[in-house]
Amino acid sequence: MLTFLIEKRTKVFFTICFLLVVFFSFKTYPLKTLGYESIPNKGEILDEYDFGWIGKSFLETGIPVAWSDLGIYSKEHPKKNIISEIEGFSILANGEKPSFKNFNSFPKPMISFKTLDYGVGDRHVRFVQPYLDHPPLAGIVYSLGLKKDVANFDQLNLKQIRQQSIYLAIIAGILLFFLGTQLYGSLIGLIAFLFYSTVPSFVFASRLALAENVLLVFFLGAINLLILSKRLSKNWILIFSGILAGLGSLTKLSGWAIILVGLSLLISYKFSRRKIISFLLPAVLIGSLYFFYSFYLGGSFFIEVILDHSSRLFLGALSFFQQISRVSLSNFPLDGWWIGGFFILAYLTSFKENRELGIISGIYLFSILFLGGGNYTWYYFPLMPFLALSVAVLIKRLAIKCSLIDLALFFIFPVSSSFYWGFTVFNSSLNLQWFYRLIIIFFGLLGICFLTKVKQKFLFKFGWILFLILLVHRLYIWNFRSVLYLIDNWGKLHPPLTW
Repeated sequence: MLTFLIEKRTKVFFTICFLLVVFFSFKTYPLKTLGYESIPNKGEILDEYDFGWIGKSFLETGIPVAWSDLGIYSKEHPKKNIISEIEGFSILANGEKPSFKNFNSFPKPMISFKTLDYGVGDRHVRFVQPYLDHPPLAGIVYSLGLKKDVANFDQLNLKQIRQQSIYLAIIAGILLFFLGTQLYGSLIGLIAFLFYSTVPSFVFASRLALAENVLLVFFLGAINLLILSKRLSKNWILIFSGILAGLGSLTKLSGWAIILVGLSLLISYKFSRRKIISFLLPAVLIGSLYFFYSFYLGGSFFIEVILDHSSRLFLGALSFFQQISRVSLSNFPLDGWWIGGFFILAYLTSFKENRELGIISGIYLFSILFLGGGNYTWYYFPLMPFLALSVAVLIKRLAIKCSLIDLALFFIFPVSSSFYWGFTVFNSSLNLQWFYRLIIIFFGLLGICFLTKVKQKFLFKFGWILFLILLVHRLYIWNFRSVLYLIDNWGKLHPPLTW
């Protein structure tokens, strides 16, 4: 009877938290949409347009065409007697349009140049056919947001493809709640969702029409099902998880990390070989479609593209610390949640109770470093939900264990950053330097209490819990205001506050 009552109370609390997630999804929707067509700066990352071009050309002819800066395309020009010209979303060879039926006889690769203004003035863009740098699924997802009357590369509208990113961010937030609930409880899932939906770096990065923002949805979906299979032990859950992992690997090569994460989790759960195969088989079969499809289109040239892609130099620790210090794009703010999230995540993974968090983040991080993606800030975007979750877990630790290290990490990074962007900038006329010093003294006194027997007293524990609840609420408010302030002042801030 007691077990039944506990389970019933847990279900009721989960339902309340889920309803709050739905409510705050609507509440935070304006943060995702205000000025999204031009903030972050359009044209700064040509890959945003690239994924729209990939998807549109793939859906029209089955042959992807897009911009690429890989040197291998320049070295492999087709015969000189071939006249290439762009028509619609294809490169014609002597006036003939490519299709799946005739592409075996087409020269590979085809290259053509077009002058476009994609937000930074007129630029000469080199289009290649077939485009084999990345799998096509992310492009297909983004192209679904384009209107049917978009007939050529010039007409691609960044606003339309970024709209898809906003929908993906909403789905990711809900999936993060489920993941947090499964690992740490509904309240932690709710707090992680609130942070993911309001922290400036997460909000702005989630607007970008990049493969990573598609990848993280499949990542969260697959991991949720894997953890669920630990409790329910149903083969269909593992198969469905494998399907999502396979689809994730069709968004970008770094998506294969999902399959590696899944395999590692299942081994750590001591699942049988049969159950592991139930996950791996659909994941690998679906993920391999990119290689079969690309080899069919490009033959041995596809292998050369892969080798050229893998030859990118990783700048090592210098580049890694640069990317985790801030989102290195124009006008992005210096946000303590981004760099602090990585420090907190690394700290938490040293504890056994955060084993899954360590496996997930560790394997993905290793995969992007191995693939040479560590030089580019957007390769780290799939870790954003886990950065938000790590701060929520840190708050749980503060509520239960009152650790001095936990308190220091929490104050130095999330609290200080949210306080600055959500409070200080709105009250610049006040002498807030001394007010912030008083806050430092207050947290310092709390730290002293954690080192003494005071922390064991009931009144201190009760007051500390109430203070944490209030602080989480203030962080939500400050983060909300931070995004609004940064939108209103985009491009007006100066270093070192922005990139």
